[in-house]
Amino acid sequence: MDNRITVLLGKCCAGKDTMARNMELQFKDNFVISTTTRPMRDGESEGNPYHFISNEEFEYGIKNDKFIEYREYKRYDSVWYYGVSKDEIEDDKSYVAVLDIIGLREFRKAFGNRVFATYLDVPELERLERCKRRGDYNEEEWIRRKKSDDLMFTNDVIEEIGDIQLLTNNNFINKNE
Repeated sequence: MDNRITVLLGKCCAGKDTMARNMELQFKDNFVISTTTRPMRDGESEGNPYHFISNEEFEYGIKNDKFIEYREYKRYDSVWYYGVSKDEIEDDKSYVAVLDIIGLREFRKAFGNRVFATYLDVPELERLERCKRRGDYNEEEWIRRKKSDDLMFTNDVIEEIGDIQLLTNNNFINKNE
């Protein structure tokens, strides 16, 4: 039985969620729904694309070891949490998850060889255009996210990530060959 966990990584607006949903449909992988405390955006609902809970509920989960991985983002005068609950992953199913490098490292600790990582490499201008098409573009937020991504996804980190690097022209580099 296939019980792999494909982890998709990339900078904001690289198409991670779109690819994950396509894998869910095409390959019948189970989409790992992360939990967050950030407000819902237009078009989102509970379970699509996140489980939305309060900061208090999330902090309770942290204290009670309910997450495989989590992180917090300090945003102006508030804190947003993101994480994956241990309840999301079963031993006998295959999954696709959208994570950052910290999440990938925690998944590799928890699940070892089940984890197969793919980095989506999309040029900045294309990502900016995608962000603007979402309908909630905010230049200050784009700059903050871009700086965060640039710090997180250095060349060394991209090398560490993994197994395949998908390039924007639909070519890929298989690092296992």
